[in-house]
Amino acid sequence: AAMAAFLPWFGWESQLGREVLIGAVVTVAGAAPFLVGGAPFAVRGIFDRNNLFATVGVALVVGAALAALWRRTRFAPLVAVAVLGWLAVGNVADVREYVEAADRGRALIQAIREDVDPDQGPVIVVPPLASGTGVEQFILSSDLPAALELRLGPRWSSMRMPQNSVICRSEVERALLDGQRVHVYDREARTLEAVTGPGSCGT
Repeated sequence: AAMAAFLPWFGWESQLGREVLIGAVVTVAGAAPFLVGGAPFAVRGIFDRNNLFATVGVALVVGAALAALWRRTRFAPLVAVAVLGWLAVGNVADVREYVEAADRGRALIQAIREDVDPDQGPVIVVPPLASGTGVEQFILSSDLPAALELRLGPRWSSMRMPQNSVICRSEVERALLDGQRVHVYDREARTLEAVTGPGSCGT
């Protein structure tokens, strides 16, 4: 939206103007399926496979904008350094959040090991773990359950860690339809309760 305000400045008929427009379309088209579908989608950093196509679009927009500035102002090198520095800071933050998420994941695995009997059927972990803006989302959605099974053994494969309340309710309903006895583990209160419906997932 911000770049759209500057499109007249680029010139609609110019090569740079077309690149900005194409980049904006690619960004929206690349991000929309993941954002609408609720899949993990990093808005900063380079470690997220889901934002691959959107990243190409952003690169087109940023590249065209810097190229236009380079031709029009002597301060373009300073602006370019600032923009690239801002992008680099995003990657540093992404890595830091990944490390912090891994620490939270290890703490949760330890709590589950102490509080849960893996032989009592499917266990849904609530509330959904907080998710940041980077690749740490993949730790929460797929890597963490796999790490739990890898560290503690296949008996723990029944643990479910849904990303949000919608997925949580779906997990509970599916297990109940299969005739399984479902438990919900509240990771904050460290309590375990049997449930008969998806209401324990929250809103």
